[in-house]
Amino acid sequence: MRKNLSFGLNNPQVSFLRFLSSAYLFLFGSGLIFILVNMALTIPFPSLFKVLRSWPIFKCSWQCLGRTMTVFILDGGFRTMAFLFLFIIFLRAFARLIHRLKETLAFQKNLKSTAVARSRWGVEFFVFPFNFPLALTTDWMKPKIFLSTSLVESLTQEELKTVLFHEAFHQKRRDPLRNLFISFLVDLLVFIPFTKKMFQILGTTTELQADFYSLAKGQEITSLITSLQKIHNYKISPELNLSHYSATRSNDLDRLRYFGQGKLKLEITKARLFISAAVVILLFFLAFLGSGPGREKVILEHQSSCAIHSIVNEEFKR
Repeated sequence: MRKNLSFGLNNPQVSFLRFLSSAYLFLFGSGLIFILVNMALTIPFPSLFKVLRSWPIFKCSWQCLGRTMTVFILDGGFRTMAFLFLFIIFLRAFARLIHRLKETLAFQKNLKSTAVARSRWGVEFFVFPFNFPLALTTDWMKPKIFLSTSLVESLTQEELKTVLFHEAFHQKRRDPLRNLFISFLVDLLVFIPFTKKMFQILGTTTELQADFYSLAKGQEITSLITSLQKIHNYKISPELNLSHYSATRSNDLDRLRYFGQGKLKLEITKARLFISAAVVILLFFLAFLGSGPGREKVILEHQSSCAIHSIVNEEFKR
């Protein structure tokens, strides 16, 4: 056990996996927003609508331009569908973000109305009445630590001290605010299978770093493990959504396995990795390798110069 502890406090695997998962979410999340904006600016919506609004106009354009028109329609159509799909994903992620904000504010209000302020070992925290052992750090700009009465009563003094230092790490790093933004990125990338695994890895490694911080303060690893076991033995009511808080319950089994084995087990399947790569490549292709303004210019010139098209267009206006 001592060997695993020494390895854990400076484990390059934990640091690397946390960096990798963070980079994935931030780069791909911001990349998806960039792709969405790029599509909105480059997809020739007016030209597509003008060609497709009437069968005679489309038929005239296709007969005169042939392959150029076919490629333009197929490319523009696929990119438009991709844009609408990503736009719906963005709206869903934004709506869930607003919901989390409202839910968090309501929960914080309830906590503060019943919680009692305390201070132990240089850490300020609040105790609130709740019949499950729960420790969490909430509030975005000035995070505060909250412990349930059930947790305080079930832990020994050393275990309580370990939990407080763990939560102090989340408080110091403003993890509730980070988690709010990360949850938004996860919702943006929900259609990529690899996202769920990266989110899990990021959560586990963040919790492990908080554990390392607590151990570095001089706490015994046995106190950390026993406190984790006590919390894991209880199941939080399903209607209590704590996804946007830094809670000691999250990823506790992975943490227990880590302190027992000295390493994390990733369990990444090749199928999930292959599908995720295929989705990313397809998005890149649709965003940056479209037909471009060249074919659109040819079609616009045809619409203004073709005598047959002009006649059809005039009849359509009537």
